[in-house]
Amino acid sequence: MRNLLLLIAVLGLGAAACTGLGGEPAVVATLPPVTPAPTAEPSTDVGIPAAPPDLTRGAQIFAARCSACHGVDGRGDGPVVQANPGMQPPDFRDPATARGQTPHEWFSTITNGRIEKMMPPWNNALTEQERWDVALYTYTLHYDPKAVALGSDIYADCAECHGDLGRGDGPEAADLREDVKDLTDQSAMVTLSDESIFNMVTQGFEDIMPAYTELSEDERWAVASYARTLSLQGIEQFEAQPAPVEFTDSLNDLTGTAFLVQIHAVGDGLQVTQALQLHNLSETRTFSQQTVLADGTIAALALTLPDGATLDSTAGIGAVSADGRTVYVTEPLAPKADGLVVIGYLLPYEPGVPLSIPLDIVIAGPVRVLTRPLTVRVDGELLPGLGEQTVGSDLYNGYGDQLALTAGSTLVFSLTGEADPPPVESVATSEPVPESARPTGIPPSVLAPLIVIAVAVGIVGGVVIALRRRPVDRRASEIDALIAQIAALDTAHDRGQLNHDLWHRQRAELKARLAELMGQDKS
Repeated sequence: MRNLLLLIAVLGLGAAACTGLGGEPAVVATLPPVTPAPTAEPSTDVGIPAAPPDLTRGAQIFAARCSACHGVDGRGDGPVVQANPGMQPPDFRDPATARGQTPHEWFSTITNGRIEKMMPPWNNALTEQERWDVALYTYTLHYDPKAVALGSDIYADCAECHGDLGRGDGPEAADLREDVKDLTDQSAMVTLSDESIFNMVTQGFEDIMPAYTELSEDERWAVASYARTLSLQGIEQFEAQPAPVEFTDSLNDLTGTAFLVQIHAVGDGLQVTQALQLHNLSETRTFSQQTVLADGTIAALALTLPDGATLDSTAGIGAVSADGRTVYVTEPLAPKADGLVVIGYLLPYEPGVPLSIPLDIVIAGPVRVLTRPLTVRVDGELLPGLGEQTVGSDLYNGYGDQLALTAGSTLVFSLTGEADPPPVESVATSEPVPESARPTGIPPSVLAPLIVIAVAVGIVGGVVIALRRRPVDRRASEIDALIAQIAALDTAHDRGQLNHDLWHRQRAELKARLAELMGQDKS
């Protein structure tokens, strides 16, 4: 099953690399958080581009992350703005927007945001180089390709000193008493506004660079624009704008294709790790509900935590509601793409009391619940026992099956049995804390490797595989469960909550398994 293998592959990359609905290239990436979820500390910015800003990559980032507000062509008229007239992003196509600012000031706005104008910070969502890429893309978005070409022609005279590539190594540079400015020097160029370059062309620079008063104003702006491009790469974006991104916010286009709940009972609490594999069924539209949060962050998907849950760790979550009950995925999911969301939370352990996990989207695929220690067992109508399973060095009870669960429903089960004792807090004891009693509220940096083993052991191909497993005779209960699942799948399809192709594929798999159990021919 392709989606399950993708789940394993994405998890194997590590939770720190998972930032939302899609484990895809940077063209579909996260928006910044309202309330930052627990993540690794961001790296410190250097303050200048480590490589020439790439306008091609900047265009991709802009199309996927920024166009919902700023518009496809940067005019500040995106669908979110049209739905919220109070938001007034700048028009990047207007030369006056950027000319008086330096690229470094532009970069700082992207990094730190402008909350008063509903512009969220991006420092935790994009790498420094990605911020420089999108900063220079938007900074130069008003450049006219014809003007840049004109500037290139005029620059032929400047190349005598500045060199063909702008490195200050032209044939006449050696005769000057001072070094000629290197127009590819990132530390210099990001601190120069286009207006400053225009003024240098107009007025000259000391007695080294002459004033070009014979040029018209448009020609001087053209030279300034071309000079800027010498410090960039991917400048073909001046000739071809990125294709518009079409969005869908319909939950009919989003399906959970695998669902894992890993539980460790310790003392009077439960440490829960929940992993959800997602798939965008649309062939042409990127999935995002485009919900505008308090500070302007755009949420692609809202997921509800169980009653009484306290958020502990996440991967793929960009924001958390003020009451902690809702987590927001802020990365859109590209057409036909798969994504992964991992949530860690704490719950009180009340043996025998039903535990309800909200399902905000359709789940159609393998569902697994793993419990530790082995004294803790699951009682749930849709979760037959699968025997013991090894996850890393730990042994879990496994439960679950191929299920079709509707959006807005809940996965309900209860837990019974004795939990591990809580860890000993006193440092005076000489007795080591048993490994089985150590808490597993796992930070994202080590969460993924544990889950990938769990998924690999418990879900691959929809068949449970355990290294150490006590066989359970469950043929009769599995037949009953399969019949119930087919009925639930049909109901979800009839209600329009399940894509027809996915319904047909999942139904065929369930019927084949049912026929196998009943001793019938699969065909």
